[in-house]
Amino acid sequence: MDRDEFERRRAERRYSLNFLEFAVVGENGEVLFREMGRTLNVSSTGIKLETPALIEAGQHVQVTLGLKDDMIDLTGKVAHIEVVGPEMFSAGVHFTRLDDEGRRVLSRYLAAFRDEAAAGL
Repeated sequence: MDRDEFERRRAERRYSLNFLEFAVVGENGEVLFREMGRTLNVSSTGIKLETPALIEAGQHVQVTLGLKDDMIDLTGKVAHIEVVGPEMFSAGVHFTRLDDEGRRVLSRYLAAFRDEAAAGL
């Protein structure tokens, strides 16, 4: 990614490596499959996942993020996918549904990473 592309981003990314489970959802809302992955970065508008599953751009995913006792379910659409290694992929997911409670918990999640970065953790 070049500097101009980085500066065009609408939301600041927080880099994190947390394992999670996500579901790929079909057009009728049915779960096509579940897979483990990990977050690479998170912003107020999306998440970047690393996963051994090839997810198609345009597919919908449901991800559960947790911060201490708060859990939020996020729904998003895969904006892009890239190969990052043998049987390993990176998927950029843009959030498509996030209610007020989800925004509150996500803001706390991002603030926790900001605090860790400031503390040098």
